[in-house]
Amino acid sequence: MKIEDYDGMIALWQHTAGMKLSAADSRESIQRYLGAPVFGEKQIISLSFQKILMDNI
Repeated sequence: MKIEDYDGMIALWQHTAGMKLSAADSRESIQRYLGAPVFGEKQIISLSFQKILMDNI
């Protein structure tokens, strides 16, 4: 994901039943997250989520 995807992503999340958004979902927070180091817990979670998505397409 790139920050350019933010508007589409947030629109999807806003229309997803049961999805709750917080300050952590702001453009600035997501941009900081995307700039985080490649390795670590965030990357593992991101890769796991991507696999779940791809397995269900």
